[in-house]
Amino acid sequence: MMRFRRAIRNWGKLPCSGLLGALVLTVISTDALANTTKDTAPPTKMHGSFTVSSVGDLINAEPLDLEDDADARRLAQILRSSDVAIGNQESTFFDIATFPGPGPGSPYILLGRPTLATGLNALGIDMVSTASNHSNDWGVEGLIAMTRLLDAAGVVHAGDGMTLAEARAPRFLRSPKGRVALIAAASTYKQGAKAQDAIDGVPARPGISGLRVRPIEIVSASTMRHLRAAWGQKQGQGDLIVSVDTPFAQPIEKRYRVGPRPRVIYDMNVLDHDAIIDAIRAGKRDADVAVFTIHAHENDDNMDDLASGPPADFLVRLFHDAVNAGADVVMGGGPHSMRGIEIYRGKPIFYGLGVFLFGGNVVLTQEQKTERYEDGAQRDSRNPKDRAFKEPESWSEGFIATTQFEDGTLREVRLQPLDRTAGHGTRLATSFRAREILARLQDLSRPFGTVIAIDGATGVIRP
Repeated sequence: MMRFRRAIRNWGKLPCSGLLGALVLTVISTDALANTTKDTAPPTKMHGSFTVSSVGDLINAEPLDLEDDADARRLAQILRSSDVAIGNQESTFFDIATFPGPGPGSPYILLGRPTLATGLNALGIDMVSTASNHSNDWGVEGLIAMTRLLDAAGVVHAGDGMTLAEARAPRFLRSPKGRVALIAAASTYKQGAKAQDAIDGVPARPGISGLRVRPIEIVSASTMRHLRAAWGQKQGQGDLIVSVDTPFAQPIEKRYRVGPRPRVIYDMNVLDHDAIIDAIRAGKRDADVAVFTIHAHENDDNMDDLASGPPADFLVRLFHDAVNAGADVVMGGGPHSMRGIEIYRGKPIFYGLGVFLFGGNVVLTQEQKTERYEDGAQRDSRNPKDRAFKEPESWSEGFIATTQFEDGTLREVRLQPLDRTAGHGTRLATSFRAREILARLQDLSRPFGTVIAIDGATGVIRP
């Protein structure tokens, strides 16, 4: 029997909200929200004990078999025992046989079975972000089809909408102990994925809540001279600016700047940033607990899914701003690898939870299937199915983070390590592997001043 923690929905006069016309989800116009120059990190409003379980990327094509898979049942036991469980729904799913939209046009396309929605509910996932670099794999039609399935299964979704205002707005869940707000966005997304409001006579466009970021690569003075020569630009002062296309994200304007050590820093679009922060304030105002999550592949080495490095500098600024605006839990997802944990002003920030469920069905486009050239090359080296792709070890590791609040104050965070090695699906790590994973998480969290105690196969953080 499916579990339903009912989403709070306002039945208003809006024609459509949250991508499903029949159900009108709460929408808050960020234009009407007051901006403040300094936030005071509003406290969690829950009375008594309240637990939030956070998991990473959901990229599976099939739901877990809770009837015959003991490992899956152990995962469900943890999630279902929390007051709310939240994940990052990265892949798109729907019934391809009845899909009304056109086929995909970009590479790296994922597709899951329509039963994934009820599978999430059965597993104990109550809320998901739908904003990612795979949100528009099948266009807005695919995103709409998936959100209809999530609505029918009682899984609250955030980060999508028929307009940008809707996509940015918080979505709410009524749990037995109070109201939970989820605000979701993505900084890594394909061109055309971001929703648009109607403006200057141009109609609105469905999509996701996107945060535009501008990378600035810090290089030595010698490297800058070579770059200017390679791009045919005159030697001089200031940034070198070039336009770069990426295979799975929006085209970006890339800047090079001379600095003391090689790294990548980022500028956030101030309008996107401020609208997201306003949405967090609105969510906290109308809920007892507010959770913010973003899908961000960017890290200190630009966008590298094969590495588990420090988070991008803008994520630290954004996550601190989110907590200051009222977020009680902050979740980072996207790179499929673990990142560190920070306790900021008494609130947990998970910079990267890793993969929770993996095994997405990669769909090849006609362009990818017809790579044939005069030199005899028949493979597209970017295509995972056309090359021997070996997942990095970091993709096999993740964790479930269960945050416990007591009367609005953080009491502890419990970390349950996950393992996908040796061809197995996601499962709770054995004691030996759990200690390995937790030791790695300790190293990743140390720069944030976070102390993780290891109690058997569980990590524990206490403020």
